[in-house]
Amino acid sequence: MPVIKNLITELPENFTEMICNSVPGIMNISGSMDKISFYSEKIINSDDASFLYKIHDCLQITDSDVAVKGGVNLKIGKAREIFCSPVKIIVYFATMGPEIDPSIQNFFSREMAFEAYLYKSVASLLLKFFTDDCKKIIKDRMKSEYGFKTGCSYSPGYQYWEIEEQKKLTELADPSSIGIELDENCIMHPSISVSGIFGAGTDINEKSVTCSFCSEELCYLKKTDK
Repeated sequence: MPVIKNLITELPENFTEMICNSVPGIMNISGSMDKISFYSEKIINSDDASFLYKIHDCLQITDSDVAVKGGVNLKIGKAREIFCSPVKIIVYFATMGPEIDPSIQNFFSREMAFEAYLYKSVASLLLKFFTDDCKKIIKDRMKSEYGFKTGCSYSPGYQYWEIEEQKKLTELADPSSIGIELDENCIMHPSISVSGIFGAGTDINEKSVTCSFCSEELCYLKKTDK
């Protein structure tokens, strides 16, 4: 299974703005901007980010199921609306590495709750940008090798896909190879990790549908369909 290591070399221009939008009241706390820069540099320089993926044949897709070669059936509501008619299903896991959680706990142990929350917010946003960059690599591969388009990604725990389904993804790709384990509640550890799938083929929904399905109104990544 291909593994992509840390690709982050520089931050997007609007990175600080996105963090400020996600952490209420941050602009009123002295030194916050410096902390964002320091935490970002520390996490990037740790070089712990890893992305694992595996490409599977999609055998069938219905309004509530995605059948993958090998006998795994993913129970995803509105599956056809989300993915259309993929030929391939790409399963992925990504993590910012094992050092984030101890750093967060260290802040809490020193009664520095704001710093813990800010550090976690920075790491979470870095994971998003890292994952997006990795998916771009796969998108280019699908186009060059198969002539396929790739669609939006969807993750266990999103609306219409139960978090317990995360166990099935571990049957399709081994997250332990990049240090990710599931607990009894199907929560990933390290905590700053993500999993998901996306489709590839000629009849693919390329538009992100996750925001239109999601009921969270205060998310700093929330998009409005035009």
